Amino acid sequence: MKVRDECERRVIDPSHFAFDTTGRGSLMSALCRLWSSQVVGIEFGAPATDRPVSNGIDIPCNKYYYNFMSEMWHVVRHLIEADQFRGMTEDVMAEGCAREWGHVGGNKIQVEPKDKMKLKTGRSPDLFDSLVCGIEMARRLGFKIETIVNIPGGSRDEKWKSDLRDRAKALWSDHQLSYK
Repeated sequence: MKVRDECERRVIDPSHFAFDTTGRGSLMSALCRLWSSQVVGIEFGAPATDRPVSNGIDIPCNKYYYNFMSEMWHVVRHLIEADQFRGMTEDVMAEGCAREWGHVGGNKIQVEPKDKMKLKTGRSPDLFDSLVCGIEMARRLGFKIETIVNIPGGSRDEKWKSDLRDRAKALWSDHQLSYK
């Protein structure tokens, strides 16, 4: 009821509300019964989709990722590299960075299974799982991941780096002893 009430308060249509249904069929049936059958259950244990990885990587996700969970978690990396995602909180970032990934058979990307991560960190990555559910819902509603572009010669505006370096030098010089 709280989820329904909060979504209604924020004017979120039930068909735009997504959540992880892995192993929790009772949550899906409760939301359908108490709110709407239009809520969207996302099965993390499903196979990767046949959608293209991004606008610039025209390979189906099921040829690129080991499973759907790996697809959803790795998509966040693509969004960040394509400058389509900013403002991630530190607690969400910490969960995302704690989970390892690698290449498995067929050179597919596999994100570390949750049980291994829970052993390593002592907890479930619920915050990052919520983030990937939101991004998955956006993708289902038409959001496209842009091309990841490496601009030769660093033609992106990186003046902020030199400005930061200059400010750091000035700060350090202000706090050094002078033997004059």
